Amino acid sequence: METTQKSQVAAQRKPKFERVQNPPPILLTERDLDVLFALLRYRFLSSDQIAALIRDGSAVQLKRRLQSLFHAGYVDRPAAQKKYYSKEGQLPFVYALARAGARALMEHERYANLRLDWAHKNKSVTDPTIKHTLAIADAMIGFETQSGEEFLSQASLLDVGEDRKQLKWKAVIPGKDGPEKLGVIPDQFFGLKGADGKTRFFFVEADRGKMPVTRTGPRQTSLIQKVQS
Repeated sequence: METTQKSQVAAQRKPKFERVQNPPPILLTERDLDVLFALLRYRFLSSDQIAALIRDGSAVQLKRRLQSLFHAGYVDRPAAQKKYYSKEGQLPFVYALARAGARALMEHERYANLRLDWAHKNKSVTDPTIKHTLAIADAMIGFETQSGEEFLSQASLLDVGEDRKQLKWKAVIPGKDGPEKLGVIPDQFFGLKGADGKTRFFFVEADRGKMPVTRTGPRQTSLIQKVQS
């Protein structure tokens, strides 16, 4: 009897990475749109990170709503996360903006013009890319929500809307045969504006132990090269 009850409960559970057929329609709220906009800005976010950014209501309710948004097609759970979701225990789901979510942002005038090829990009993303993006988000969310100062995103500082346009510049660093001119691309760039009106700028480099500290040549990417730049 107990085995039969467990089987029935398991059958009633919604699939983790596949959408249910004919989900009930949902009416998007302002909080839902805030979630979609956060995913537009950050690309990938875990449910815990979304809860840290969107503080309207309880985290438990928000995570339940994320499940509804997933099955309704507004957000994706990239399949690449399956590897560590199953191997590292019950981790929070990672979400990304889906095609319907991008369309909703435009229809509700949260963003003027968005590409709609999100489903393809979410399917083709790799596990290391997701983990690296989440590490960047961890650092950024801390500054955005807990600094007590006005947070200025890279997109706003570069005046590119909320597109994740990379910041690139040339830097001169010392080399064996004299100064070397290199191109530098930080993972993120942001500003904090204090009550005195002054803005401090920060560069974020998220390393998961994959980039070597030093290299034999200055043109090969390393932590030392980025710090020197």
